[in-house]
Amino acid sequence: MEQLQQQLSLLEQNFQQNCYDGIAANTDYEILVGTGKVMISMPHTTNHLRNGKVKYGEVLTGAIGLYLHQTTGCHCIYTKKKPLEDPNFDRPSLYKNELEQFIKKHEVGLLIDLHGAALKWFFSVDLGTANGQTIASGKLKRMVALFEEQGITDVVVDEVFTAKNFATVTNFIHKQCDIDCVQIEINRSYRDLENMASTEKMVKALEKIIMEFISDETI
Repeated sequence: MEQLQQQLSLLEQNFQQNCYDGIAANTDYEILVGTGKVMISMPHTTNHLRNGKVKYGEVLTGAIGLYLHQTTGCHCIYTKKKPLEDPNFDRPSLYKNELEQFIKKHEVGLLIDLHGAALKWFFSVDLGTANGQTIASGKLKRMVALFEEQGITDVVVDEVFTAKNFATVTNFIHKQCDIDCVQIEINRSYRDLENMASTEKMVKALEKIIMEFISDETI
């Protein structure tokens, strides 16, 4: 557990620079090429703009996503610094356009879009599927079961963050690429370096979900 804490802390450092505006970089986003059929997306690792107002970065979504890329070999895309767009809200969006092109080129079959929900919410995880439209029901049920196997029981589907808006990463990519997509909103209590018992459960559940589907030739 201590080793995971150290790894996540190190991976989060670039995102938390400049009060979560991220690092100085020539590009807002980066894609890391992996192998297999699964790709993870982390569009809110840093502060970002929505309707001209700053929205704060979603703590540890970047670190968790990069860790999963390292341990599972999945593809990933993430925000390196504060962009002038909100990839999960704005249309058009450079982030979504680059993601679409990559998915089509590399034949990705499942996109997991990671987000962070505030501590106030009643769930541990909210899976956004646009009321079941963006992912096959069997895959969704299996994801819920894998969370529950790690002791994460307050898993809800489309309760708050539904991904129904076409401009969300999940909805856009599902319609443009015709693949299974899910928006995973992780409660702050499961993204906390001071609460590693819960954070480790979340990381392990996500690892198992990715490994379940990464070599699935049916997706």
